[in-house]
Amino acid sequence: MKSKRQLVLMTVAAAGMWVMTSCKTNDYKEFPKEEETEAHGHDHSEAKHEHQEEAAAQDTTKKAAFTVAGVVGDVANGKDGFMATITNDKGVVYSSVFSIRNLEKSYKQLKAGDHVEVTGDTMQLGDKTHIVVKQFTQQ
Repeated sequence: MKSKRQLVLMTVAAAGMWVMTSCKTNDYKEFPKEEETEAHGHDHSEAKHEHQEEAAAQDTTKKAAFTVAGVVGDVANGKDGFMATITNDKGVVYSSVFSIRNLEKSYKQLKAGDHVEVTGDTMQLGDKTHIVVKQFTQQ
């Protein structure tokens, strides 16, 4: 039962990461929002801003080279690539997305037990680190 739950969580995370990587860039401009004021004149924009800052602190995306070496665990195949867990020598588990679009000619299907070193952008969702793989080497 635990493996089904992990597979569902990995699939949801993979879908989110594929959405983020499906466009050429993730840059967008947010339209300015008007301050919300209730009929009796209370301004709630400050409370709303604090809530947005909390959410941003928990879930962040970093576009910087992050490298981890480890052993491939669970592999979930998808339409445009696959998602795999990678466990480093300290026991830290990372979720990673291997996208055909991102890896192009260097794309290769991996299997559980393969030793790899991956480099890519990271996304922090709660206490889990997800890696969108930009390059990898099989060891």
